[in-house]
Amino acid sequence: MYHWPLLLLLGCVFLASWVVYFIIIEPWGYQAAFGETLPALSLKVCIFGGLGYFFLTFGMLNSLYLFTLDASKTPPRALWYACLVNFSLGYLCSRFLGYEYSSLGMLAGSLFFAFYTYRTCRAYFKTLDYHYYAAY
Repeated sequence: MYHWPLLLLLGCVFLASWVVYFIIIEPWGYQAAFGETLPALSLKVCIFGGLGYFFLTFGMLNSLYLFTLDASKTPPRALWYACLVNFSLGYLCSRFLGYEYSSLGMLAGSLFFAFYTYRTCRAYFKTLDYHYYAAY
């Protein structure tokens, strides 16, 4: 039950990423529209940001499941922890590596958010029969 939406999400993200990547890289895409090539640094930030937004979307999907099943304490807590990871790692990376590496903080925060909510969803779904019985 839980795997089909995840596979659909993964397939849609893969397809959209593939299309956007080729629009950016090919000469008929970004270069034709703006008359200059995209710097490698901007492409790196785009890839980090795209992966970060994928995992953020995955965490939001898990949060939606948890809010729907009346387990509403975990998603805000996970979001606060993810924001702390995002800000702290993003700040450290921007100061010690370069400003463009602050997108690694966003990637790390969204990874934390996705896996934290995924772990909670899996634990909740393993005891779903109990929650269904306790509701009536």
